[in-house]
Amino acid sequence: MNLTHKQPKVLLFGRANVGKSTLYNKLIGHAQAIVYDEPGVTRDVREHPFTLGGVDFLLMDAAGYEVGAKTELAQGIHKLLSQAATDADVILFIVDGREGIQNLDQQASAWLRKVVGKTPVFLLANKCESKKGLEQTNEFFHLGWGEPIAIAAEHGIGFSDIYEILIQATHHLRKKNLGPSEESSSQTEEFLAEDTVHSPSSDPASAEKDLSRPLSITIIGRPNVGKSTLVNALLGKERVLTGDQPGVTRDSVRISWVYENREIQLVDTAGIRRKSRIDTDIERLSVQSSLHNIRFAELVILLLDATQPLEKQELLLAEHAVNEGRALILALNKWDLVPIEEQQPLLTHLHRRISHVLPQVKGIPCVTLCAKTAAGLDKLMQTLLVMEGKWNTRLSTGKLNRWLKDVTTQNPPPLVKGRPFNIKYIAQINKRPPTFTLYTSKSAELPKSYMRYLVNHLRETFDLSGTPIRLLTRSAKNPYHEATT
Repeated sequence: MNLTHKQPKVLLFGRANVGKSTLYNKLIGHAQAIVYDEPGVTRDVREHPFTLGGVDFLLMDAAGYEVGAKTELAQGIHKLLSQAATDADVILFIVDGREGIQNLDQQASAWLRKVVGKTPVFLLANKCESKKGLEQTNEFFHLGWGEPIAIAAEHGIGFSDIYEILIQATHHLRKKNLGPSEESSSQTEEFLAEDTVHSPSSDPASAEKDLSRPLSITIIGRPNVGKSTLVNALLGKERVLTGDQPGVTRDSVRISWVYENREIQLVDTAGIRRKSRIDTDIERLSVQSSLHNIRFAELVILLLDATQPLEKQELLLAEHAVNEGRALILALNKWDLVPIEEQQPLLTHLHRRISHVLPQVKGIPCVTLCAKTAAGLDKLMQTLLVMEGKWNTRLSTGKLNRWLKDVTTQNPPPLVKGRPFNIKYIAQINKRPPTFTLYTSKSAELPKSYMRYLVNHLRETFDLSGTPIRLLTRSAKNPYHEATT
């Protein structure tokens, strides 16, 4: 086993509904995975970094183990689970302490032993907050993975033991130069016998955080427009599930990726249908997860089906992304299915419609592509990087006020209650998206029409096309008066 990636990968493994996603959320420190009392909610392999005792890990949450995958979807889920188990450096095998050993636990154990070879596996008996769960823990010895560790993920019980085995496992991997070891079961006992345990609270390195920020790109759209296919095409491998039927992706999946030496967090989301068509609790949770990822994204790709572009639901999604201040890119998938003579009229119609719905953000870029053949992906990525630059624009106060003097001279502000409206100066107070404040002689707001005029002029002058711009007003004296004259 060779650790070629930066962070040791820790896989949460077990049959469905034993609490893997609950433990995942607890370990990473926030609710990212959908938790629902129904088997099969998790389908894709979800990843998230976390730091423990000064050591960086990559935690993986995968679908529950099942026997006899017959459908194409089930086979795809099993394939991703197999790949995750093969890639993992440490595996936490989770069982339900309340229920005791089930036949599926034994089958999962036998399958895992064949797949992982000599990768260290630790057995966690979850849901052991009650006396019954603790009493049944010892029967899991029969699975052959050493002493089971009693935990209760929902209540945070037993986490100190998890911390110990992960830190010890990582220490052992590095000490042995990440080479092969003895049988998995005996290796587990050897790890537990190690006495070099670092306490997370006493290690100052655990408080350090990497200040470099990867670029967060979230892909949204209606069901079955090809979001997961696009993710796989960008990564160059089958990383997330795809299928012809809508609703294959249930939860948002965040994937670390590097494009032209740029670290990227790529987020694949569940398709978002109209509220009136959402009829299950799981789909409601999926939609909430998708909207949450829009809020915390930097760039948003709204993926459209070129054969059915910009339906009402997609316009609402575009408006939501812009209102959240995200840089938006339209991507027309399945472009190869559009006849050549219809392509330009379609693009013209699309630009007109998006400009009508979102007049406050002119120049939203539109890229055509085919995710299945990977056509147009380089153009998409270059457009994203250009939009990132615009979204992160920082303008000097002097440059802004020279612009303000010119634009207000050409078109002075209208009278407010019969009196002139005096704009003293302008300053940029934030970026991501570019945010500006107009400081005026009184607190009354400028008419909306004049505010739109200033925003449009700002966008045109400083090449901020397609980027949300926030313009605020405030009463204040002008501390820059001497510096900008």
